Amino acid sequence: MPAGFDAASCGRMARNPKLAAFARRVDAALRSPLPGAATRCMRPFDELVRGGFARDFVDTELARMIADPAGSALRHDRGIPILQTATFSLRLAFLSPPSAEAPVTSVARSMLLAPVGKDAVMLETYAVPAQRVDRYRRHDRARAIESRRLETGTTVALLRGRHAYRLRPAKRTVVLILEVGATDPFTWQYDPATLAPRRGVPGDLSGTRIIETLRLISVWGDASFLPLVERLFRHRSHAVRWAALQTAWKIAPERPLALTARAARDPHPDLRAVAHALAAAPDDAANLLQRGSTPWP
Repeated sequence: MPAGFDAASCGRMARNPKLAAFARRVDAALRSPLPGAATRCMRPFDELVRGGFARDFVDTELARMIADPAGSALRHDRGIPILQTATFSLRLAFLSPPSAEAPVTSVARSMLLAPVGKDAVMLETYAVPAQRVDRYRRHDRARAIESRRLETGTTVALLRGRHAYRLRPAKRTVVLILEVGATDPFTWQYDPATLAPRRGVPGDLSGTRIIETLRLISVWGDASFLPLVERLFRHRSHAVRWAALQTAWKIAPERPLALTARAARDPHPDLRAVAHALAAAPDDAANLLQRGSTPWP
């Protein structure tokens, strides 16, 4: 058995020989130093999809839920994690019809995706600009490649650093997703009408949670949080540092000048640009800080 799986993944492989064989094949494919990891995983993933694995897996988990409701993976409302390691993950994702304003999202980690429910899914695929992934450039738009109907059992590859996508199911349905390789530290959401970059999201889930907490503090408006907010300006993610700067100005607009001066020396150019703009026009802080969660030069 490949090393590095969590306890839940090991238990699922022990109960499902087909899943264990798949894990071994993917692990072997990813050990190659050559590029094209997602392509090498295509055949084992496609065979898993066409072999009816998803239905068998859900049947097994449903039986476990009946026997042990607290321990079942079906407690997840947006999907079911199946396998998890540092190099790849396999999961079922539950999809609902999106709104017309749902953003186009860049691929954070190369993936193979296949509908496994009874209904097809419309997939819109886009090319992303060739740029440093954590830089905002308002004119670097995504470019539409194709819109295609994915029938049940059809596998498609979406690659990190090359693709953005939007899934548009007509009904609630399920897709099986294999993600492999490295994860981008930052993903972008693009406006579906203009394909201009709308918002940056840290690839690290903990960073996203910190940003959401900072938004709550901003709404709360309590200046007593300022020392904690200032500590977050040492966070490794520039998106968290930007959110900390936003929050400091919102909860204590008369006090974050020292933090702004530090931001002017930040290693990230977008954050430096915002800090210089704040220093030059502090009376315009409300306008400068109402640009969303992404540094906007």
